[in-house]
Amino acid sequence: MTDFLDSFLRQGVFLSLSERTLLVGWGRLEFTSNPPLDRVCFFAPDFFLKKSTLWICPEFVQEVSIRSFPKAGPPQVKALSPGPQLYWKGPSRGSFDKTILDLRKEFSNGSLQKAVPVVFETANVVEGFHRNAFLNLLSWAGPFHLYGFWNEGEGVLGATPEILFEAEGRFLKTMALAGTTIDGKWTEKEKKEHQMVVEDIQSALSPYGEVETGGMGERDCFHFRHLKTEMLLFSKVDLFFEELISSLHPTAAVGAYPRAEGWKWLLENDPKGERGRFGAPFAALRPGRKNKAVVAIRNIQWKGNQVRLGAGCGVIAESDTEKEWQELCWKRNSVKKMMGL
Repeated sequence: MTDFLDSFLRQGVFLSLSERTLLVGWGRLEFTSNPPLDRVCFFAPDFFLKKSTLWICPEFVQEVSIRSFPKAGPPQVKALSPGPQLYWKGPSRGSFDKTILDLRKEFSNGSLQKAVPVVFETANVVEGFHRNAFLNLLSWAGPFHLYGFWNEGEGVLGATPEILFEAEGRFLKTMALAGTTIDGKWTEKEKKEHQMVVEDIQSALSPYGEVETGGMGERDCFHFRHLKTEMLLFSKVDLFFEELISSLHPTAAVGAYPRAEGWKWLLENDPKGERGRFGAPFAALRPGRKNKAVVAIRNIQWKGNQVRLGAGCGVIAESDTEKEWQELCWKRNSVKKMMGL
């Protein structure tokens, strides 16, 4: 296990399959635009799906029990291991306020109903920081879906509460996850925001058949809660991975609504693609097996000597700017706590 762990932590890729199991890849990581049909590969694009090398095909792949890793244990009782200290520089409040003002104009003229602005904290890379952060994250594999990859030049590491889809044959499972509270009280704003995400996903999947939509419930993320609606689809036609990504990403939970005008706003709001992999799909493609794609939020990403920690918030006409700013702070702090950063 020691040799495998050392190799994996130098250069690896992974996605949790369940609360007990990780699908891990290590050795040489081949970045490619098209996955081989006979190998397990990981899908790790940027948010705008612009990179030509969207796929990571590792030299070795294996399903590994989380309990076989050191330091794994229930997050409620396990103390986080202190790691290299990162010194964070916070996002600009002025830039955020301007984005909200611009969005209010979009809402008033009817072009948008919802959008998700994203802000980032930054820090300098410290040698070995991702190794300790990964081992700390293992304790959260029950409540969250763990994912990430790294090599010598870059990486992303996260624990998301949100799946984009799980698909096998003509069966698909997904969810609407939107609306956030820290005190367990839900306002009409959160419910309205959540319903937009439900309608967006229903519309995106409608060409495949009727979407079975459950009732609105809650998703407990320890530090706060989200509204959640589970959704099932028994497709009339075969489901193909690339088509599902194109149909579903980005949902209104991480993008903007309605989709056509929303995509235009996203591109104009982030012309340089600074979101990177924040909010992007992250998936494992296993030939002949169930395929799983998660929404890459609650993460850190790094390249060169800079680490970036992002957070987004759902903004609609009824949003209060101060509350949205506070929500962004909660989300970033939760990532730091989970990773020991």
